[in-house]
Amino acid sequence: MAFATDVFVLGLGPQKDRRLTKVSGLPYWPKGRSWPTVDDGSPCQFLAQFCFLDSRGLVGKLPGDILARFVPQDDEEWLWELDQVRFEWLAADVEALIDELPKGVQPYCRSEWYGVLHRAHDYPGAMEQARKLEVDQPYNLPTINGTKIGGIPHAVQSKAKYGVDPKTGLPVRLPEKEGKGTS
Repeated sequence: MAFATDVFVLGLGPQKDRRLTKVSGLPYWPKGRSWPTVDDGSPCQFLAQFCFLDSRGLVGKLPGDILARFVPQDDEEWLWELDQVRFEWLAADVEALIDELPKGVQPYCRSEWYGVLHRAHDYPGAMEQARKLEVDQPYNLPTINGTKIGGIPHAVQSKAKYGVDPKTGLPVRLPEKEGKGTS
């Protein structure tokens, strides 16, 4: 069974189309919209955005076209305290965008990266065949490990099984068999 997935290969630098998937730099952010803040009211830092425009058939209905992710500035605790991360859905038809980061907001990193979309497929049922190959990390062959939309999650911490939802054609996680996963 194959599950379509859109994988992002990252390139260095800004792109003209600010709607694209990217890390750091200037986000696709409307001029009239309030900038995200943390609980104490200080401004968040833009981390990344994911553009779903070319991947709609892989994910079902979403509340927007672009998902922007913001984190607290000068504080890496958000890596362990995910309630500090802000996610904002945006429509891709905004005409008036900000042309610089708000005062006091620093770029997440010195470099800006953009995502180039590549359509591929995950084949979770091929794990046994992959293990027979004489290659390093054969577990990376059936299921793509990377930044992607659609497909199935890479089995880094679980051995979840997936099937297909007959109504949508999208992958769904199958329930674990009784007696498994308890210790």
